[in-house]
Amino acid sequence: MDRQEMMELFRATAEIQTPEGLAAYRAFAAALTTPILQKLELESIMRDLFAVERLGPGAQAVYPIAEDFEIPVWVLPGLGYVAQNFIEGIGEEVYIPTFTIDAAADWKITYARDSRIDIPQRAAARVAKDLANYEEECGWRVIMPAVTSAFSGKGLLGSRPAPIYEINPASTGAGYLSKELINKMMVGFKRTGRTLTDLYVSPEDAADIREWTDTDIDPVTRREIFQAAGMGRIWNVNLHEVQHLGATGMYN
Repeated sequence: MDRQEMMELFRATAEIQTPEGLAAYRAFAAALTTPILQKLELESIMRDLFAVERLGPGAQAVYPIAEDFEIPVWVLPGLGYVAQNFIEGIGEEVYIPTFTIDAAADWKITYARDSRIDIPQRAAARVAKDLANYEEECGWRVIMPAVTSAFSGKGLLGSRPAPIYEINPASTGAGYLSKELINKMMVGFKRTGRTLTDLYVSPEDAADIREWTDTDIDPVTRREIFQAAGMGRIWNVNLHEVQHLGATGMYN
């Protein structure tokens, strides 16, 4: 639907007290769904961290446990809840609870009469941002306990320690985001049959990279970091700076 058609449909919603106006309102709301979902794909970093499964109406989010599962399965009962790592039944299937995330916007009816399509477009952008924030909150509430908790084992899943990587305090590279720490993560991932491709860091962690000295890296690389105000990748590991991470962030 082009801009002119959207403007005409928006104008028709001004007569919402009539059957025609109500139908136009519903059609206009449906027309806004696509741009909201498209913007949500760009706004939410969780779309890069999680696989999006689109289920049919009434379908349950049930998954069989694969033979190669060696880590617990974490689920989030609802927005604002604490993530849980339980398995239903005898451990052959995982039942994922689903819940609704809502966002809404409104505007004066005079905007509709004047075909001010820019008003609902801005509102749709805000809705997409709100939904992205909700997604990120849910995602980090699952990720944080999953990457910091030990697992004693259950059913088909064996026990494992908390997947935390640290540098010995007496060793070089301890106490900050160092190349030694990143290297240790890469080795740890290799040992579990995975490859470290992306690392999400706090602003303070990103600042650590900018403070790397000549004892950490060669002068040429240090100058490149200085000119770029940081480093985008190291050893093919992409670094992503996330505002909400870190000691002063919302999720830590």
